[in-house]
Amino acid sequence: MRSIVALALFAKSKNVSYAIVRGDAAVAKAYGGVQFLPQSFVVDRRGQIVKTFSGPPDEKELDALLRALLRER
Repeated sequence: MRSIVALALFAKSKNVSYAIVRGDAAVAKAYGGVQFLPQSFVVDRRGQIVKTFSGPPDEKELDALLRALLRER
């Protein structure tokens, strides 16, 4: 339970306004397996994975990708 609270506090401190999923075996299976920690998946409005980051994501690349996805209709 502490890790959930810590994650929520971290996300709030970074002004995260998108969904964060805390993975388990079902999540890993749905996304094709998780090979690295942390591993991030960027999912578009249709639920399709558009980018996977193994390890911490590059902030500039992630920002540009999210801005482009948010412009899509």
